[in-house]
Amino acid sequence: MAKSKCYKCGRLKELASNTLCVSCMNRELPIIKELKFNRLLICDLCNAYSYSKEWKKDRKKQENLILDTIKKGMKLNSVYTLKNLEVNLEKVAHETTEKKEVYMANLMLKLSYEKNFQYNKEMRFVITHTACPACQKHLGNYFEGTIQLRGRDNERYDEVEKYVFNLVETHKNVEISKVIESKTGVDLLLTNQKVMFEIMSKAHQEFGGHFEQNSRLFTKDNLTSKDLYRITTLLRLPDFNKGDILEIKGCKLLVTRTHGNKVSGVNLTTTKDQTLDFIKSSYEIVARRTEISSKTTISKVFPNLEVLNENYESVPAKNLTEKSTDTFKIGFKVTCVEYQGKNYIIKV
Repeated sequence: MAKSKCYKCGRLKELASNTLCVSCMNRELPIIKELKFNRLLICDLCNAYSYSKEWKKDRKKQENLILDTIKKGMKLNSVYTLKNLEVNLEKVAHETTEKKEVYMANLMLKLSYEKNFQYNKEMRFVITHTACPACQKHLGNYFEGTIQLRGRDNERYDEVEKYVFNLVETHKNVEISKVIESKTGVDLLLTNQKVMFEIMSKAHQEFGGHFEQNSRLFTKDNLTSKDLYRITTLLRLPDFNKGDILEIKGCKLLVTRTHGNKVSGVNLTTTKDQTLDFIKSSYEIVARRTEISSKTTISKVFPNLEVLNENYESVPAKNLTEKSTDTFKIGFKVTCVEYQGKNYIIKV
């Protein structure tokens, strides 16, 4: 491809638009919004495969399965047109075992915007060899413990499930023996109970929720006569989401984050940030974000941040997003929560 000078970085590169190179264009308008699927389950008994919840029998070559899986989970920015996608795979030998194949996948996307251009993206991809639910009924799969993830009603559930799967699949000392889906969550039956607490405590600290671990007597070791236990580790995600309002410990709290046993947010009485333990404290969900939030537009950035209300009047707003107020511009579309006459920006 011919190279031209990028208007923004000044370097000679392949251009994605009339003025910007691919790197600068990706910073201005991110090309890939989401890569949802980075794992594939393959049943070696009947050749079925699964990359989400459903198992399919129309088995293809493994390379084509990986390509199809990545395509299914890829969400592009709507301003770009995908012309072609190719995937080059490089096996990560020191992490690959008999039941788990680990790859670095180099995605080569041929796209069109104002010009035709190529964008490269690396991602980790894991193939786990297991037995599908139909075959599992005829097998006695070995496992030492169960990870239970609950709370599909939480808007971050899919993100948490992907995080937990990734922790398990990248761990050297454990394999997934069985996956059991349910209406409220998923169970992972694992071959090594010693790593379960480590994996789920990481997820608990990152996303928050009710976390517990218990054991039950399973059998006795024939050689040592020691009792053998199976462990169950549970993470139940909160029944509230970012932007909801809780009444907890006598205050109204607009939720911005959960982590561990804590919920962080803005005290709507003092308008100050506050962090409280929602596991040990009783709470009530006063209002759901979906009931009190709306999309609006930044109308003013200096000296104070303002948004347009439903009457198209410019009113003060407090920024609760991870972005600095310095990055806001007039005309930005945001999601805003209005409660008791005050406005809070929770999403850009």
